[in-house]
Amino acid sequence: MDIHRALINAETKHLKNLEQFTEEVFRDVFLPSHGPEHHRRVWRYGVEIALETDFSGFQDPESFASGLIIACYLHDTGMAFDRGERHGIKSAELCKRFLEKYSLPEKKYAKTIEAIEKHDCKSGHDGDHGNLLSLILNIADDLDAFGYTGIYRYFEIYLERGIPLNILGERILTNASGRFENFKRFYATRKVLFNRHLKRFRIVEEFFRNYIKESGNYRFGTDRPHGYCGIAEVTRLMLHNRLHPVNGLEQSHITRNLNDPVIRWYFSELKKELAAD
Repeated sequence: MDIHRALINAETKHLKNLEQFTEEVFRDVFLPSHGPEHHRRVWRYGVEIALETDFSGFQDPESFASGLIIACYLHDTGMAFDRGERHGIKSAELCKRFLEKYSLPEKKYAKTIEAIEKHDCKSGHDGDHGNLLSLILNIADDLDAFGYTGIYRYFEIYLERGIPLNILGERILTNASGRFENFKRFYATRKVLFNRHLKRFRIVEEFFRNYIKESGNYRFGTDRPHGYCGIAEVTRLMLHNRLHPVNGLEQSHITRNLNDPVIRWYFSELKKELAAD
């Protein structure tokens, strides 16, 4: 069986249960950047990458595809309980709970559990078949850190982790660049795939270069957020008030009269990007 057919079969077999399980995990959790929508996107990127990967000589694409969809859908479920960098451990525990709930043998999915637990480790992927599931999950997750959605994702999680706004730009740009290099290392020769996500990375790169440049003279904490740094301030206000990025700017009494063109531009682009997913 080829990988394309195996991926379709994996959706048929697991998608409904994974959707239900993930929705239950995040039911009472406000975390737009890493909720069910994030996991759906990572699965979509996982499929995209898998279809560009050489599976010649691979013996069991059916098991691989099942492991991949479970990994993509559960890798960040631990974020519902732990926003820190060790959330993969909790995600792996939830994966075991999913396997038990649906009578799937844990031994068969050992590589899936390992990939989930270690998905934020950006080293040690040699690209051989033994690590292929981990590699694809890792890169699929990286790809969701690009574009306007990726900018919001970075703001939300880094704010949750208490990183000060004045150093946020440097931290995010370093992380995003590392993620892109990880993708480039393995898929630079897949020109259509590579160029599509290069454009999405450039959005993040340009945004945070502007943020870093602006942050040197920006006064955080005023009642008039503006520009790129102002987007971080508005995002923080929206998170505090549990306002979703799609329509929160219009709903918030704090930002209702905000007319800064950069802030309006960013949330408009974010809304369009999310609507297209």
